Amino acid sequence: MTRSNRLYCAIYNNSVQGGSTLTLNTWYHVACVYDASTQTQSVWLNGVVDGSSSASAYQDTSGTTTIGAIYNSSSTVCLNGYIDQVRYETIAKTASEILDDATLYVYYSFDSSSLIDNGPNGINGTSFGNLMFTAGRVNEAAQFSAGAYISYTYTPFYFLGIRNHPFSISLWAKPMGSYRASTLVFVDKGASWCMHFLVMTSTGLLSANLWNGGNVGVNGPILPLNSWTHIGYTYSTTNGIQLYINSTLYATSGSITFSASGVPMYMHVKDIYLRETDEGKQKIYNKPISIAENLLQNINTLVDVETKRKKLFNDCYDILSSFLNFYYLQTIDPPDKKFLLDYTKEFDNCISRNISLCRY
Repeated sequence: MTRSNRLYCAIYNNSVQGGSTLTLNTWYHVACVYDASTQTQSVWLNGVVDGSSSASAYQDTSGTTTIGAIYNSSSTVCLNGYIDQVRYETIAKTASEILDDATLYVYYSFDSSSLIDNGPNGINGTSFGNLMFTAGRVNEAAQFSAGAYISYTYTPFYFLGIRNHPFSISLWAKPMGSYRASTLVFVDKGASWCMHFLVMTSTGLLSANLWNGGNVGVNGPILPLNSWTHIGYTYSTTNGIQLYINSTLYATSGSITFSASGVPMYMHVKDIYLRETDEGKQKIYNKPISIAENLLQNINTLVDVETKRKKLFNDCYDILSSFLNFYYLQTIDPPDKKFLLDYTKEFDNCISRNISLCRY
């Protein structure tokens, strides 16, 4: 519940209030956690603790549960707003688990030849064409050959349509055989508006792009053939585009705005091998997350000192090399009417001009 426009959680005689002021017409992820082992109670806003206090032992009683209202025998006070994805857990979730609940958007491992979303939102992919699975950078990888794609029946990526909304994309890429103009990550709203976030030219040059009324882009290296390269692309208004290659910052645009479409978006990935960096680590969030916080959350779950040391080394690489991942491809229904941008003259022209906005 809220009091004075701040989060408020009360369990029996224990209560805690958050420090952040909430605004109208804005979605928030909120959580209340009671930890019997530490006798603490906390409220969380968008994956970050917003208030905490000590709490006495929980007094277990039976009673009526209501969602969206405070109910007692004399009156009912209802929420004037929306609630989605309500969950009750019989454990005290960790900070990393709550952060995932709030910000993890899509997580595909491609293991067991699967396109199941292992994240909290259940955005599963469906393959069309000759999509194959093969040995990847870690475990399995998806191989996108000519005409293969992964499809959705709706536009799931709402935050890519919001002006100046931060996001991050990361993936392992392995161009095979010979170079040709290819889109690694492409977004569109289904018609009229599309943009190439990550492209590879016919010479193998990587480019990361954004639209702010005109194309803004930074160039990366030439991707080596038949070899895995980790690519990370983050965006925020403060830092603009930041392009990471194998965990090292390669190029940055400086502060820029993102002129998004204003509607939820599809995303397309195809043409080359794509694989997550490390099962359970590579995840997709709808905003940047704290590297240090995520790292410490994973390390502190371990007890053995030597195990901590090894995991610290591995997680430093994993987390610094990528924040978020997108592995999917959306097409226009029906599939036989798909506009195959990477096999058309318009796509080749779009790539050669190194622009990130083109139209059907």
